[in-house]
Amino acid sequence: MKTNFSLKFKLFDVFILAFATIAIVASLIATNIVYADSLSKNNSSVLIYHNGNIIQEINMKDVNEQETIVLKQDEYEDLLGDVTILIDTSKGIRILEVTCPNHTCEKQGWVKRAGVPIVCLPNDIYVIINSKNSNEDIILG
Repeated sequence: MKTNFSLKFKLFDVFILAFATIAIVASLIATNIVYADSLSKNNSSVLIYHNGNIIQEINMKDVNEQETIVLKQDEYEDLLGDVTILIDTSKGIRILEVTCPNHTCEKQGWVKRAGVPIVCLPNDIYVIINSKNSNEDIILG
């Protein structure tokens, strides 16, 4: 049995590949344009919760390039130790240092997207980027 199989491109194949490539590049550009002006947004802030209560709200327009927040065990008695939170206008937020058994919140690294929390369960700490625009999913950086 002889099969008629060819790996040669036809003109229609070239058009399909070109269209797919243009569509992918256009969607990447559109996504970057939508999220480009997000870090210095006047409508985003970082919320720090402890025991379910907001203990600090930092407006992103008030952060120069980087800000470090240290939650002291002296002020919050049920913390296992001091908790260091880092806010960077180009990278996002992260928990830098914490005293807990497995350091999962440190391992999570930088978070840039609004609504994605960093949670330290043993210390009952919750850090999140909040967008004032409910329709907008801000990505920092």
